[in-house]
Amino acid sequence: MTMTDEMHHEYGLIYRPFGPMIYQQEISQELFDDLLQSGEKSTENFRQHLAGNMKDERGLTKLISEDSKEEMLDRCALYVAGAEGKPPEYRQHLQNRVEFILDDVWINYMQAYEWNPPHSHSGNLSFVIYLSNPVDQTIEENHETQRETNAPSAGRITFRYGEKHDMSDNFFHYLPRAKDMLIFPSWLEHQVFQYTQEATRISVAGNVFIRYK
Repeated sequence: MTMTDEMHHEYGLIYRPFGPMIYQQEISQELFDDLLQSGEKSTENFRQHLAGNMKDERGLTKLISEDSKEEMLDRCALYVAGAEGKPPEYRQHLQNRVEFILDDVWINYMQAYEWNPPHSHSGNLSFVIYLSNPVDQTIEENHETQRETNAPSAGRITFRYGEKHDMSDNFFHYLPRAKDMLIFPSWLEHQVFQYTQEATRISVAGNVFIRYK
């Protein structure tokens, strides 16, 4: 597939801008509600475990329901099926021979001028789910820091892999929307750029280990 190709899928979109695959799906309303409510209840400061330059990052692992965990793991199994070029139903076969283990899950309440530096995660797969993104991207694009640059990036999450060469980029910008779930290899370097508006973007991230039974 070329850099601009998107594979339309029953469960979302598969992006292959470079070697590793990035999978975008929309989560269920039940998962959305549970994550939002669990975040409001959480008092666990998770900042010391994370790379984010943010004031408010909380642990969620102990608060989310078993149904929510099952949905997240099922979508990760779907990612592996897609990476192997198999149909969606193949994930049932996968779950018979491998175990998907949910590790840490946390929630980020991102504010203006906060950011996430380039980093990677533990585990085999990682995901990020967006619960709220009230940032007006038109305002960001017209901000004085963005108007004349040849690399506008405010408010985006960016993935990087390999080196940039002629006719071969090494980055993928994504502008998140509420209910988006992105799944990617845990080792894939990524970062989140700051925005300038007084708005709170809420996202949930987590890591998954894959073990053969």
